[in-house]
Parts: sequence; C-alpha cells; structure tokens
Amino acid sequence: MATPYFFAEAAFDVGWIGVARDGHAFGKGTDVWLSEGGKVSDMFSEAITCDSHSAFVSMNVDPSENDGNDEGDDDFVLSFSNCSVKEGHTFEDYMAATKQWNEYAAEHGFRQAGWVWFPIAGEADDDYDFKFAGGEDDYRTMGANWQLYLDGHWQKSNELFEDIVKCDASRIYNATMIRRWEDED
Repeated sequence: MATPYFFAEAAFDVGWIGVARDGHAFGKGTDVWLSEGGKVSDMFSEAITCDSHSAFVSMNVDPSENDGNDEGDDDFVLSFSNCSVKEGHTFEDYMAATKQWNEYAAEHGFRQAGWVWFPIAGEADDDYDFKFAGGEDDYRTMGANWQLYLDGHWQKSNELFEDIVKCDASRIYNATMIRRWEDED
C-alpha cells in the first residue's frame, strides 16, 4: 500500500500495488482473486473508492541489497517518475546508461533499488514510455542518496542520462508491505 507524501496534484489517497514474481504468478493470482476474493473485495469497496485499476509489467534494473538492519521491516519509501526516451535514442541506450550508473552508484555509496514499469492496461495518462520506480528503506537512506547526488554525483548522472531520457519530477510515497504472495507454482 502506498500513500502520497511528496506530490503535486494527487490522483489518489491510497495506492494498492500488487506485485507478482512473473506473468504466470500474476495470472494465477488474478484468477484466484476473481474466483475467491469476493468478501475481501466487498470490504475494500466499503473502505475506499477505487476509480482506476491499471496494470504494468516491471523490470528490476537495480536490485537492492539488504543491509541486514531492516529484516522484517515492511515499511519503505517508493518514488515514481514518468520517463520518455529522447528522439534518436533507444531503450537499450537507456539500459546501458543505467548499468553504468548502477556500477558507479554502488562504488559511491548510493543505496536504492530500481525498476522500470511499462504501462500495459488501464493507464489513463500514458504519454510517456515508462515509469522509473525507486525504492529506499527509509527517508534517512533517501536523504543520504540525495546528499551524495548534491555533493557532485549529479554530474555523472547528467553525463549518462541527459541526452538519452527525459523524466518528470518524482512523486514520493510512504509504502507498507501488507502481505506476501506464497511462492507457489
């Protein structure tokens, strides 16, 4: 579950984000929800209004490393930016730059996980190529990453990405893991 924290015009008060390890698990989970989730769905409808329902496929582009200090901690910070690849470049160019940035960032102490989300269905505002989603353990980690960036590492980021991709300002959410899917076939 995600609630907006830093945002402009919020399109929602609460976001329920379901994640599956792959398309097969997504399909199975959706079928189970549709056949067995009626009572829970009714309880959701009593508690919140849901004006949209969209699907994205995601790719992990920067796996997080658990530092051992947050085991069992299901609260984290999640950010989203809408991004488009600039004319004359490809998504592969973006991925090559991302790989270089991840190596650089790891060497310099940045701690963030990252995903690329592609809109598949139900997205009303899809005038972008993908969403970049970043995740950090907490605001202290996010603040430390921001400080590293301000201390001059923005130059490397600009060198790698400025000509390739354009992203809007991030929206940042307080996120909480509500439940984990069982790892079944």
